[in-house]
Amino acid sequence: MDRNNVIGLVLIAFILVGYSIYTFNTAPKPSLKPITEQTQTNDALDTNAVDTALASIDGATDSSLTNAIDSALVNADSLKATELVKRFGSFATAASGEADTLVLENENLRIVLSTYGANIESIELKNFKTYDQKPLFLSNPGDQKLKFDLGNSFNTADLYYTTNGIETIADGQKVVLSATTANGGKLQHVFTLLSKGFLLDYNLVLDNLGKDLPRNTNYLFGTWSRNVPQAEKKKDLENGKTKLFYKDDIDGVEGLSESEDEAKTSDGNASWISYSQAFFNTTLIAGADNQFDDLKFSSTLLKREGYLKELSASISVPHNGTGTQTYNLQYYLGPNSYQTLKKMDIDLEETINLGVGIFAWVAIFNKWIIIPIFNFLEGFISNYGIIILILTLIIKVVLFPLTYKSYLSQAKMKVLKPELDELKEKYKDDQAKFTQEQMKLWGKAGVNPLGGCLPTLLQMPILVAMYSFFPSSIELRQEKFLWADDLSTYDSIWNLPFDIPFYGDHVSLFTLLMTITSIIYAVSNARLTGQQEGPLKYMPYIFPIMLLGIFNSFPAALTYYYFLANVISYLQQWIIRQFFIDEAKLHQQMQDKKAKPENPNSFGNRFRKAMEQAQNAQAEQKKPINKKK
Repeated sequence: MDRNNVIGLVLIAFILVGYSIYTFNTAPKPSLKPITEQTQTNDALDTNAVDTALASIDGATDSSLTNAIDSALVNADSLKATELVKRFGSFATAASGEADTLVLENENLRIVLSTYGANIESIELKNFKTYDQKPLFLSNPGDQKLKFDLGNSFNTADLYYTTNGIETIADGQKVVLSATTANGGKLQHVFTLLSKGFLLDYNLVLDNLGKDLPRNTNYLFGTWSRNVPQAEKKKDLENGKTKLFYKDDIDGVEGLSESEDEAKTSDGNASWISYSQAFFNTTLIAGADNQFDDLKFSSTLLKREGYLKELSASISVPHNGTGTQTYNLQYYLGPNSYQTLKKMDIDLEETINLGVGIFAWVAIFNKWIIIPIFNFLEGFISNYGIIILILTLIIKVVLFPLTYKSYLSQAKMKVLKPELDELKEKYKDDQAKFTQEQMKLWGKAGVNPLGGCLPTLLQMPILVAMYSFFPSSIELRQEKFLWADDLSTYDSIWNLPFDIPFYGDHVSLFTLLMTITSIIYAVSNARLTGQQEGPLKYMPYIFPIMLLGIFNSFPAALTYYYFLANVISYLQQWIIRQFFIDEAKLHQQMQDKKAKPENPNSFGNRFRKAMEQAQNAQAEQKKPINKKK
């Protein structure tokens, strides 16, 4: 063999080996990131193949050189297979391949699945948009992963699965992703999506894997993690409504903190785990016979642009080790609609904030009164601004008897104010005596000093209920009314170039109107009842101004409701003063009552006696004790 032939063969060898390296490095990659350890092993194997080929060139003949190159490449493939077997065991045949995607779609959802890892790559809610009118994705590629450990160093998300594609079934679509082991076992992921709705059935099937899993595998340990993308206008506000919930058989529905990073464990068995944000949630539901155990949860705030939190749950499900075992799971991928979640009958509607903490009791009022009325009005009226107006009118009409009693009591106090002023001047040096005489006057005139505040207190649950109801109602999301583009968020009419402490960087018009009408109502109410003296007389005006900053970033639906409530309250007050309460007549009635013998069993008489007894007891305690010398 002459020099030119040797040089030619060397060049051929370099071309063959170089082409092998090139095709390996430039082959189509899966959309999900390949396993790092596997990639590093492949690089090392290719280097060994090159070295072996070059070492065999020296002194080789044409045929022996070709055989040496073929042997080196076969040896490289053999080494790769050996490394895969070391890591994946009998699952090695499914440890390499090319990723593909399949799309399941119905009238509500578009779900993209990957054959690499058998995971959901993306979830699009087809009938919803983000705050800036882009397609709304509950999950983007790489945001979500559910995986179960199959050995000491790999899990279900590390494998490549084969499929026959999308099957059309009676009322939807179905995809089966399969991985076969060297021992004849089979691992399958079966996804089924019906033609409408937000439920995705997910069955994990372990068929004859007793020889393929580690010995004494009584549980499959898994992890479900999700990075939650931003969907609403204000990231910090949406973050405050993004939360991990779960329901276990010990404490019921529980959750992690919305405001800070938190890790938590549960000793119970969970029937579902939900990653909920302002108006949507992604929930993994366990089957009746295989609830989640060994529960560990974590929530971490993300600083990534366009993302809210990283939520994660570690779980386990029981495994019998032999035969075929199927885990019947479900995903709920949809809106936080109270009626939709309630129909599922798994208490998933408890993730909607209709009243929590010290206000948890108002959730009952929302569930049984406000939501049914609201849903009833939805059936006839499409404009949600009009629905809120009618809802406010209904509430105010129902509460009118309480409102009337409150105004009547205030009017009585106003009529008695001159007589009270006289008592105050007469007993200005004896506060205890003034209190006793004041009680007598109230009792004779038939005035209940609590009559003005009790009806108001009874109306407070409704105000608090609205505070929880409107910010949680997905029905209001991106619904326009007047100048408000979206009733579920604040109605900015002016975006400020700076941030004002305790106020914000924008001006909400409904909040301004709410504040102005609150002050007008306070002034009118003061005229009806008579001005209070001292610093208290300024409180009705200071409080609305304080609320101006608090409510500036609240949903327009809520501040619109409070604005309407103020306007209607003012009109009710005017109607009562004009047509129901005659102060001169009321004063005469009170004077006539004073002339009559007092009922000893009346509330005012019993209240006065109780106060007198308390004052007398206090006076006795203050008397000096005479000590005998």
